[in-house]
Amino acid sequence: MLIIGAPLFFSHERFCLGLEKFLSLHLQCNVRVSMRYQSEALLALKDNLCDALITIGNFSDDDCDTTPIGKVSTAAFFSKNHPLNDKKFVSIKDLSQYPVINSSAIAGFFEVVTGAYRRCGLTSPELMVLSEEEYQDATLNNNAYALGIAVSAFGIPGLSEMHQIDPDEVVSVSISRAILKDTHTPALDKLDAFFTSKSFNFQNLLRI
Repeated sequence: MLIIGAPLFFSHERFCLGLEKFLSLHLQCNVRVSMRYQSEALLALKDNLCDALITIGNFSDDDCDTTPIGKVSTAAFFSKNHPLNDKKFVSIKDLSQYPVINSSAIAGFFEVVTGAYRRCGLTSPELMVLSEEEYQDATLNNNAYALGIAVSAFGIPGLSEMHQIDPDEVVSVSISRAILKDTHTPALDKLDAFFTSKSFNFQNLLRI
């Protein structure tokens, strides 16, 4: 069982099924994949409910062995009625004019991605949302946006669609594989070999 620690997105269940088929084929064993918020995913790993955890951003934990497996690009997500919608690329200066969405459920992910853009000059005020209804109101009525992984499937059609950030300013964030210490198995060794092979690209894997 492999868990991806990241905010849930509109089609995450279909994405996990596609990833299960892909990994099972390439690793020649039965692989199950699920997605949970990173704090929940780490608890599942420590409770032996999964074999490995994929984390977004630099990750360390005293109970885990962690291996970097690559990087993924990031993007902005906002609605079709957003003032920036017609731009081919949005800049950090463009985005700074509008509020960026945060919530307690994605605090760690928010810090990884939005924190990276803060260090590059992003000055957007944070807009905290507590529910899906507040998220919808923020995007449709307050011209708010979110920052996330640059995979269009992570958006919500009509509500929060992916828009590319200026190639000269876009930030990539690291991806790691974490397992509990002293739990190496032949299956996990096979997974690590796949993740560290020259042909492996996590960004492409996310598009399955």
